[in-house]
Order: sequence, then C-alpha cells, then structure tokens
Amino acid sequence: MQKIPTIYERDESIRGHPVKPGVKPECAWVEAGEGISTRKLDGMNVKIHDGRLYKRQKPKERDYDDAAYVLCDRANPADRYLFEAFDALADKSDGIYEAVGPKIHGNPENEQSHRLVSVVLP
Repeated sequence: MQKIPTIYERDESIRGHPVKPGVKPECAWVEAGEGISTRKLDGMNVKIHDGRLYKRQKPKERDYDDAAYVLCDRANPADRYLFEAFDALADKSDGIYEAVGPKIHGNPENEQSHRLVSVVLP
C-alpha cells in the first residue's frame, strides 16, 4: 500500500515530527489547485481480503513501506472492536479501510459506533 504523503515538510529531529513552513515539492500540485482533496481519517488501517479481516502491523522505526497485514483473530480481545466494525459493514468487498470508533485510538474522529470506512486512492 502506498503511503499518502503529507503536504508539508516535517521536522524529523523533533519528537512528534511537527510540520514546518513550506509545501513539499512533490505536493505543489495541491497549492496549484489540481486534483481532488481528501482528508485522512485518524483510525486504524485494516483490509478485507477474500472475506477475511486483516490489521496493519505496526512497522519498526517508521519504515511504513515494510508494514505488513496480519489476520485478525476473533479470540483476541485486541481485535474485538475491529470485528464489531467489520460485522456492521453491509458490503464486505475486498479493499483497504480505516477502522474508527469509540475504542479505536482514543476516538479522535468522535464516532458513536465502530465502523470501517473505505479508503479509495486515486
């Protein structure tokens, strides 16, 4: 899966990697008004493949290109809310999704229930 770039440069030398003034050269098209803007949801990256639910395994040392998906397990309490969102999904088409909800990553999206939101990349 290709990581979506952030528009602004980040200061990797400071904890939290805050943004710096200035747009990344590869994202200059955004300021030029080209394309369609989207907003990344702040949840947990999951995918559905062949009707089975997978979660993205946290990469080591911020190397997102080497991240892998691992099969979710209904017997694992850590996967409980992912399955709650999965079970509520009417169309379980293969694809990449963002899991959001009250018990996922502190619920920054202020969701009332757990759900999977399709991630459609151009």
